[in-house]
Amino acid sequence: MALRRPDTTPQPGPRPPGRRRGWLVAGLVISLVLVVAGGGLFLANRRERTPAATPKLGTGRPAGPATSAPRLPEFAFGFYSAGLRPSSCYGSCKPGSPGARDEERTRKRIGELGEMHVNFVLNNSPITRLFSSSAQAVDAFLDDLHHHGIGVTYTAVPRQLWLRGGKNGVFTTEEAEAALKATDLNGDGVSDLDGRIDAVFQAHEVLEWANHDERVRMYQVTKKWFPNTPISVYYAGLIQRPVSSHFRNRPHPHRGGTWGDFAYGPGEADIVHLSAPRPFDGTAFDPDRTTERLRADVEIVRRATPDVPIYVSTSFAHDNKMRNDPASMWKPEEIRAWFEAVRSVEGLRGVFLRSYKRFAFDLGNERFGAQRAEWARLGSLVTPSP
Repeated sequence: MALRRPDTTPQPGPRPPGRRRGWLVAGLVISLVLVVAGGGLFLANRRERTPAATPKLGTGRPAGPATSAPRLPEFAFGFYSAGLRPSSCYGSCKPGSPGARDEERTRKRIGELGEMHVNFVLNNSPITRLFSSSAQAVDAFLDDLHHHGIGVTYTAVPRQLWLRGGKNGVFTTEEAEAALKATDLNGDGVSDLDGRIDAVFQAHEVLEWANHDERVRMYQVTKKWFPNTPISVYYAGLIQRPVSSHFRNRPHPHRGGTWGDFAYGPGEADIVHLSAPRPFDGTAFDPDRTTERLRADVEIVRRATPDVPIYVSTSFAHDNKMRNDPASMWKPEEIRAWFEAVRSVEGLRGVFLRSYKRFAFDLGNERFGAQRAEWARLGSLVTPSP
């Protein structure tokens, strides 16, 4: 409501003698005008300076706004494993220290990935313990990745915390819940990694050790602490087995029950990660082998969960071959033909090769410059420039 200027019209009644009363009234009027004007300026300035809402930061977070990455790329392109492991002092390591040297190598690798137009890296290594003890280092590491336009997954809970006693052990959520709770640094009931990590890598080759009901429970427990972060589950190449007429009634070799109990279904993943067969029939290159099997796998996912994104990865060879045999690397034209074959399968949202600088003879080896150049060229076709 607007303030009304005082009425100074003379009123009936006796007037005080002398000029002193007149000066007093005039002074009061001037003071009131100054107060009203000053109050208006204060309110205007207050409106202008009201800060925008800032994200809630947990204990040990670096100063400044947090980097959040709640959206997946339109099409994810990169590697399943690129050896990205932050040190406990990342972003604040003492010059010349082992941590500083690790950080230098990691920053260099992030730059190399960006030059290949990589926008996503799948990692199945745990990160929650490091985050609980060195949140500032993990935040600085994620900031570096996001600055280069690269998203990542990491494991929130390793398999041994879901299963007591290995693959044949007892399923439990108690230890997993405790590990997830440890990442809630500010005590608000949500992990402080939620919204900063791009996706949680829930489980590796999960069909070997967790049935559908257990996977749903794992998803529910993890989602409680990561409500805004997609949960990615790696099913490898076994997703057809539980629905196959040859296998669904057979006993599962590790966990009891039948293979049918392990069939993929709703409520266990926000991202389905599949493994596509290598494009070789013996030694003969045959990309049709990849697409035929992959289409059948994708159809199983689509029938159960039509809208869930599907990521696909393929290894150049078995691990021992990539460790010891340079002939395990594909030719540049084979990489191109495999990529085009995988991209021809409808419904995929991400394609990844395994791996970069994890094995001696993967795509990180210096002698495979032509293969890296071809992968970078393919990346330029499906992702924005770095």
